Amino acid sequence: MDSIYYVNWKWYVLTGDEDYSENFIPRRVMYHLKKRAWNLSDGTLVTKVIIPAKYFKDNKLTLTMGHHDIFGSNHINKKRLKNMWIAHYRAVSSKQIVSKTSTYVIRDIATMSNNIETAQRTNQLYDIKYNNGDVDSIARDVSYGGYEGEIEYEPLDLKFCSENTSNIRYNSLSNESMSDLLMRTGQEMAMRVYNLERKIKNRSLFKPTIFWLDGVRGEENLFPNPSVKLTLLTFKYNVQAYITEYKQIEFLKYNYRLIITPKNIKFLPHKYVVIPDENYLEIKNKLIDAGVGKKSIVSLREYKKKIGILGNIYANLCLLPRLISRIMQYVKRNGVSHAVEKIKSKLDK
Repeated sequence: MDSIYYVNWKWYVLTGDEDYSENFIPRRVMYHLKKRAWNLSDGTLVTKVIIPAKYFKDNKLTLTMGHHDIFGSNHINKKRLKNMWIAHYRAVSSKQIVSKTSTYVIRDIATMSNNIETAQRTNQLYDIKYNNGDVDSIARDVSYGGYEGEIEYEPLDLKFCSENTSNIRYNSLSNESMSDLLMRTGQEMAMRVYNLERKIKNRSLFKPTIFWLDGVRGEENLFPNPSVKLTLLTFKYNVQAYITEYKQIEFLKYNYRLIITPKNIKFLPHKYVVIPDENYLEIKNKLIDAGVGKKSIVSLREYKKKIGILGNIYANLCLLPRLISRIMQYVKRNGVSHAVEKIKSKLDK
């Protein structure tokens, strides 16, 4: 536990003879470059680092991008392991390369960081689109990652991988259609744009929160139907989005807030997920089972305590001007008489 360990790679490549009915990659891809993967710049062997967490933190070290090395101190014990190596699979099928390249390029467009190093992916996308559709040969080229050299047949010894010790967990994801994959990537990018728009509109001193959507209506088709109380809370606090268990209404908006299900909560900034006091335990357990972090879930009563007396005073002061602004927007869009009727119906509820 007092050293940083370096491990080298065996770089596995595609040959065109792979059995794609085999879902376990080490049984599908069994050829690798004879030479261990090397840095093209200086010929040194490529490494990954294995780090004891406490040693890493105590010495205030930093990982390089890709986890190939560490830096931050000249007084670190470093050991190169010779009895262990990584089997590296850069490409496992032509379908994987097409999907990975397409979605990576979309994500690269959406980032503000310099991404010249990802030019390889845009080159691949060009080849996929214009190389007469020969995706299999492109995938084989991609699997080499720019390396050249002889390859050798060396299947991994998989005696330890029995039905009792391992199972394929993500087979459904590996067989996801291209249209579904691009739709999911597009939704992620759209949520990033929504967050930027929401940030402009949020002038609150509070951290963003996500509130439980406390009502739906309809039988043949479902529609969001939040209570008047939730609408008023939305005007008072910095509500980033609503969360629901109903997938049918995910990505709709109400009160200009996006509606999401738990699987997409990670794409929206939030400090707390706020639940009504009366259904707190039931809803909390549902959210935890769906993968929402337990520490972020609070009741409305708990949330009010967390922001304190001054926070609640500020929230109440924010309510009136926001409410008036919302009413004026509704009047402008629907007329005075319709707005009055709407307010009356809400008050009756």
